[in-house]
Amino acid sequence: MKTILALVLLAANGCLGAIPAATVWEIRSTGSDTNGGGFDSTGSPSVDYSQNNNKNTSGCSNCGSSSVNLSTTDALITSASTSVTSATASFSSAMTGNLVYLSGGTCTTGSINTQWRRAAFSNLTTITLDVAPTGTFTGTCTGVTMNIGGALASPSIAATNKVAGNDVYIKSGTYTVSTTTTTASNGVVLDSTGGAGQNNNSIWWGYGATRGDDGAKPVLRASGIATVSMFKVTGSHVRVRNIELDGASLTAIKGFETTSNYLKLYRLKASNMPNRCYDLGGGSGTELRTAEGVNCGTMGVSLSSGNNAVNIEIHDGTGIGVSIGNQTVCDGCLVYRQTGATTDCFQASSIGAQIIRSVAAYCGRYGFNIAGNAGFSMIVTNSIAYGNATGFFGDQVQDGVSLYNNAGGNNSVANVTANDFPYNIGFVTLTADPFVSVSSSANGAANFALSTAAGGGALLRAAGLVGLAPSGNSTGYQDIGPMQHADPSGSGGQRSFTFLQ
Repeated sequence: MKTILALVLLAANGCLGAIPAATVWEIRSTGSDTNGGGFDSTGSPSVDYSQNNNKNTSGCSNCGSSSVNLSTTDALITSASTSVTSATASFSSAMTGNLVYLSGGTCTTGSINTQWRRAAFSNLTTITLDVAPTGTFTGTCTGVTMNIGGALASPSIAATNKVAGNDVYIKSGTYTVSTTTTTASNGVVLDSTGGAGQNNNSIWWGYGATRGDDGAKPVLRASGIATVSMFKVTGSHVRVRNIELDGASLTAIKGFETTSNYLKLYRLKASNMPNRCYDLGGGSGTELRTAEGVNCGTMGVSLSSGNNAVNIEIHDGTGIGVSIGNQTVCDGCLVYRQTGATTDCFQASSIGAQIIRSVAAYCGRYGFNIAGNAGFSMIVTNSIAYGNATGFFGDQVQDGVSLYNNAGGNNSVANVTANDFPYNIGFVTLTADPFVSVSSSANGAANFALSTAAGGGALLRAAGLVGLAPSGNSTGYQDIGPMQHADPSGSGGQRSFTFLQ
């Protein structure tokens, strides 16, 4: 049944331009891709029937009303008309603003392709659409399926049919992504419409029990697909929040990919991606914040020009942890246990990057690979390289690189490669493990809080930049590393960039 539905929904692009910008779509694992799926609240007073599992029909359960029949199979539509009638319906003003799913029927010629429209109440048996149905049909269509209420089941269907500025909420649950066709049920997500400008961002937001609660993440899990991005945004002004992707270690699968401008990605997780977990490879002004990547193959995070990452944790994979490009920043980034003889925690790919308050630990080759021209105008501050083959690596005298108040220890070849970093100020050499628990912790359970060990975490407390201000009138007590200790001990305190998933 799902396969048949996927083929039917391939033609679901007909509603583009018909859905109002204020529309909010609802996705639930218990929904259906033939439900109404969305609501535009500008038509109040009315009721959002999409925040239920099922469409509204007589005797329905987990729906807006079991006594009001809004979903029928006898709808009548005439070509170029916005009026829809159904002899068996019982409409009321409460349904205004809900999206209506339309499909099929027998027309003078052809039938109505699957599409969604915004509906408004006219009378007990008649509704008015915002835009007339489109397609190759002619004349009068009878027996059209008309469904109102209930959530969609596939994020891909919302992505295909949304317009600029629409928001999409995805309820906690598991969603199988089993086709690379973006317009099909169970397809990969492609948001090409984005937001309607800086004052009307489009939002993708996963939730647990109530919209906006940042509860248990919905999980989009790959099945039987290869060589594709599971969640790709090519439109600008988009926010993606509280969503998890699982690539299931399928061939060349990539997690989140962006190619546009002014995106905010927050509270995300990407696991088991043989390709990249996060590819911020195009556009500018994008921020990735509070995101985790587990078992990333080719790369954990790729930051291109003008895109930044804050509070990132990449671990237990086989590829480069973070590739940092031209004029990008990685602040509060934790990269550890990326295995392989040629695998680096951080790799500079272009000039002018900054790494601040970050950790590179137990990677197969370099903690921080700052080689070649990519090192020009680069700054690394308050960061730690521990337990790698080499901590800070350069291959020439990089007089464009500035290392300020960093630390290294237990790097088997060298903490800092000799003569490559003439501007290395305030470096701390560690003789003990600086962390509470990283090297032997279970996957995902690493604790980067500073230990109290002499020669370890104790050396890094209040040793970071900024310490004494140039005038000598102000003194800071920044720790080296992202996790700041509580002082005085036992008082609670606050660690910066607390990792929360």
